[in-house]
Amino acid sequence: AASSVIALSAVFAIVTALTGPEMTRVASKYANSLPQYVCIIFSEESSGSVFLEDRPDSAKVAAGMLTCFGGKREADESPLQCIKREINEELGISTRNGDGLRRAVDLFVDGKLIAWFFEGPAPARNAPLVFEAGRRGVWLGRDNPDSADAARVSPWHAVVLKAWRDGESRADFITEP
Repeated sequence: AASSVIALSAVFAIVTALTGPEMTRVASKYANSLPQYVCIIFSEESSGSVFLEDRPDSAKVAAGMLTCFGGKREADESPLQCIKREINEELGISTRNGDGLRRAVDLFVDGKLIAWFFEGPAPARNAPLVFEAGRRGVWLGRDNPDSADAARVSPWHAVVLKAWRDGESRADFITEP
């Protein structure tokens, strides 16, 4: 297990150092070492709040729940390319080079790497965002873990947000047998 952690760290260092065609070539070569999903924890430093996606009851995944923004990585994408695309698709925010984004938490489900969660500054509360149909953004404060909204955070994302708040870089979700 220790060698796989080192290998993933090395892959991430290589992929984030490259741009353009080189990044795509390296991402394709190491596709099996990269996560299937990439998400972002949008945090507001002044309040400690996080900005989450409120998914409609008709959503294919995490219906009626709150999740971090993000999605499935395409085969030819690096994780950074994926999160930039997802931010643009889900919020209408364009980021040129990933300024302000950093890899924060890796999610493992039953020991298998599933997602990388980047951390980045949340959009301003009055920013003109363009959400996908049926979706909206919700602010969840650090100080209201027992709120009705907190109870709607998807289990995977709840584990990740707890790890992130505790300063941990790995979150493990274990499904019950």
